[in-house]
Amino acid sequence: MADPIKIGWLGSALDGPGGGYDRIHRMAFEEAAESGLLDRPVEHVLHAENGLPHGSAKNATDGFRWLVDEGCIAVAGAYSSDNAITVGPLANGLEVPLISWCGTERFHGDYCFRLGNGDCGGDAALVVGWLKKHGHERVAVISEISPNGEEYFRFFRQECRRRGVSIAVSACLKTSASSAASRHGTPSGCNG
Repeated sequence: MADPIKIGWLGSALDGPGGGYDRIHRMAFEEAAESGLLDRPVEHVLHAENGLPHGSAKNATDGFRWLVDEGCIAVAGAYSSDNAITVGPLANGLEVPLISWCGTERFHGDYCFRLGNGDCGGDAALVVGWLKKHGHERVAVISEISPNGEEYFRFFRQECRRRGVSIAVSACLKTSASSAASRHGTPSGCNG
């Protein structure tokens, strides 16, 4: 029997091996094997991402490298846009496909594949369209301090200008839950 094809999960089994996310990822490969599309078995290699916002971007890129070193020919993961921004260039450089459901426009290249789970520009258009439809002409915005938070806010501001919705006040919060909780709902601006 031939060696199995190795596919990496970079933080993709969010609820652990055998959990719902793990089963979702395996489903396509099981269907491909059952239909005869694959000529050999698939081995799924899991690696906890521990990337942003609770870990670090380095953890995400180190995890991707580890999966490649383990022989994975493709990786699913880097689902946080902030992690996809850092892991995407590595996937392109190593020429190993990365499949992500991130929302950032900054995840691109010959080896970067994005699943539909919304995107910064499209989400902004939907939200501002809903605001206009329901008569809201002035809004307050709280955004996260992160590369992806800044990207979402940039598209939101652009869409507000385009649709005539004014932003009365904006505030930025760090992405950690403890940071947000410590402010008790009264953010003080974008100074970090």
